[in-house]
Amino acid sequence: MGHSRFAPVAGFGHVRESYNVALSLSTVSSEEVAKLCKVPLQTAQRWRTGEEHMPYAAFALVELAYHGRFIDNFGKLAGWHFDIAAQKVFPPGENHGFDAQDINALRSIRTQLKMFDLEAKQARNQIAALQEDLTTLRKQRDFYKRQCVLEAKHGLYLLNLLGIKD
Repeated sequence: MGHSRFAPVAGFGHVRESYNVALSLSTVSSEEVAKLCKVPLQTAQRWRTGEEHMPYAAFALVELAYHGRFIDNFGKLAGWHFDIAAQKVFPPGENHGFDAQDINALRSIRTQLKMFDLEAKQARNQIAALQEDLTTLRKQRDFYKRQCVLEAKHGLYLLNLLGIKD
């Protein structure tokens, strides 16, 4: 069983994984697998019979193309699946899918979110500037209040001292 290709070998040694490969290939013809994976027909037939280990990438491709599933080791997309008839993508464990319009709308939603974030940042900066202005105005008000009290006291003192009456 020599491997002349550079593709990584999945080495499905466990019974469950071998069963998954057999199940995946049971609904797809060898010709379809060979065409999809761009391998000779004999290679696809050896994968089907178990004479040769199916490369991980080929298994993932067959699962996605013919069964609409991302296999578990597929990174951030693990567990997602496609319903080809409904033309929707479903997140793991969800029964509400996204169609092409929903997915295309995500780009504009992201743009809108960035704009809202920018506007919120500008609003926070404006609020901070207004709070600084308000603090400055309160300090000035307090100063003038004190001055008015002092001037009133000194004015009354001068009026009494000089004996001026209204």
